[in-house]
Amino acid sequence: MTKLTSPLFLRISGGVLLAAAVAIMAFWAISGAKMVTQYEVATTVVVEDEFGDQIEREEMVEQFQFGLLPDKGYDAAAPLSGGFAFLGLALFAVAHFKKRDDEVDGDDEVDGDDETKGQS
Repeated sequence: MTKLTSPLFLRISGGVLLAAAVAIMAFWAISGAKMVTQYEVATTVVVEDEFGDQIEREEMVEQFQFGLLPDKGYDAAAPLSGGFAFLGLALFAVAHFKKRDDEVDGDDEVDGDDETKGQS
């Protein structure tokens, strides 16, 4: 068994991926919990016209705000954290089944050796 496929390494890797998923969702919540990623924000600007009157207008200003749902598919909390969480849970499952198979294979070899020694 190589080090990269050992159950301990797979569980550590899965834990790191799950921690990354939680960190992404925490950053999303702290940064305002927007539903959709925004690239421009409307701001109100007061402008004076040629007659001296003050007029309020809304202008779009470039400002990135991290959202839950993507506009482009790669810049939102849900796809990023969902992907990391899926991979982390998949690594936990692989580690669980690999450890179980290693334990079963180890028991079969011991039982097989005992049976062959008793028959000789």
